[in-house]
Amino acid sequence: MQLLTARSYPYPANPATIPIETDYLLDVASAESMVSAMHATAVQAQAIAARTYTYWHIQRGSINNNFNEFQVFVPYAFERLNPAGRPDNAAEPFASANLHPYQRKVCAAVAPRWYVTTAATDLPIHAEFFADIPMRTLSGAPSYLQAVDDPISSHPDVTLNGHGRGMSQRGSGRWVRGNRSFHLERDLGAWSVTWTRVEQLIVHYYTGVQLRDAAAGNTPLLPAARWNPLQIDWGTSDQRPPILWRGQRYPISVKCKIPVWSRGYAVPQTSVIPFAIVDRNPATACLPVAVQPPYAAHYWGIHHRWEDWSSRTSRTRVQERIHYGLMCMSCLCMATIG
Repeated sequence: MQLLTARSYPYPANPATIPIETDYLLDVASAESMVSAMHATAVQAQAIAARTYTYWHIQRGSINNNFNEFQVFVPYAFERLNPAGRPDNAAEPFASANLHPYQRKVCAAVAPRWYVTTAATDLPIHAEFFADIPMRTLSGAPSYLQAVDDPISSHPDVTLNGHGRGMSQRGSGRWVRGNRSFHLERDLGAWSVTWTRVEQLIVHYYTGVQLRDAAAGNTPLLPAARWNPLQIDWGTSDQRPPILWRGQRYPISVKCKIPVWSRGYAVPQTSVIPFAIVDRNPATACLPVAVQPPYAAHYWGIHHRWEDWSSRTSRTRVQERIHYGLMCMSCLCMATIG
């Protein structure tokens, strides 16, 4: 076993040129994320933001340092996640056989070479990020750094920590947990929405952007039109999905982030969807739109699954955990229960 000991600064030149994927980003993601406390999807969002931030500086010809004016880069931050020893494959840490689970979490986050661009180009954005802010982020100069509502960050313990522009690191942790606490071992109250995809975090905190894969010729990964639900009022005392009775209607209120789309239509911030359950057939509902069809849109919508379709009882309970999947419908915002 090779124990970690004090090590000298590894780069003899200043400034130093180091590999982005197998060295720099592993240390940045390890230093910028509370890896032990954060959900893996939030760590992946951090890796995407860090890569984008790095690409932006490279494209401008500027040099990153490891001070607070840039993202935190501490050599050996990745190695220190495993107190028992260093990765046994220093050249390709991803291929090491002795990685600690926290190191594997970082490797999984960094491995996809995704980065954020404007919608119309493959140029990286200035993907700013910060630790935390209550309720709403702050605007920056670029159009993609618009202030956005962040209602999940509503606990009294949440305070401004950082500049407030772009992605909230702890806010990301809350969304993917569906909890007012970002910490995996703490519970400050369940939220009515849980996001399961890193794409949802990216399009929430950065407005009107595209996500691209640098390992596949900068291929775009996101549909042009999408929306995220921010909060759902289920009309129940505990704000959990209700028991649904056949033949009854269940109005729910969905608060969404208003997207920026080129086609000139948008979803209202809050829309009421009347769901009707009739003879166990899937029920559909459309949100109001500003223009008439035909058009198509992709979005992260509401997708409920029944516990038991074969049961003959007249009531069925929706699963407590709501799954938000990527759905392509022929109508702008059609949600299907089924």
